[in-house]
Amino acid sequence: MVKDLIKLAISYHLLDNVRVAVLKDIGTIRYDEGWETIRRGEEVTIPLWLASILESKGHVEVREQRVTDVDISKYLLIEKGLKGSEFLKLKNNFYVDVIRLLKEIKEIKRSGDVSDAIFKSVRVEADLKDFIRMRLRKIVQIALLGREPETYYQSLLLEERVLLKKLSDIIKLWIKVIIGHE
Repeated sequence: MVKDLIKLAISYHLLDNVRVAVLKDIGTIRYDEGWETIRRGEEVTIPLWLASILESKGHVEVREQRVTDVDISKYLLIEKGLKGSEFLKLKNNFYVDVIRLLKEIKEIKRSGDVSDAIFKSVRVEADLKDFIRMRLRKIVQIALLGREPETYYQSLLLEERVLLKKLSDIIKLWIKVIIGHE
């Protein structure tokens, strides 16, 4: 169930709009605002899912700052310095960006400098696991305290909010059952 909720959250992020530079004429496409002709040299806003497809074909270049391997290392250091219930504010599609970064590193391993890609892959995955574990520890602690999870939602990403809500509900139910109120 949690896996499905995370997939849903990631799909939700793919609906976010991003700015792209158009590298090749695309033609006329339809989305929320109606029909639009997209030509080479323009900068337009399109949904992330469409930008990803067009970027993979070399038609556009996403203009928004993406998460890099260096960013993950920086975020890990910053998160370590924060207090128990404080979270580093991340951009909403952080996990989507991380998934993209990991895929790019795997592509480099297949096609390019294998030793550099292996080193980068190991470092990014280690930093990412540490970063996620650190945030998870805080989320679990909040859930255990029995406070309303909604008070922490502004600091968390959608995927983390789902986890906090589910953990809080499970813990509250478990306590009720043990005490005999359910």
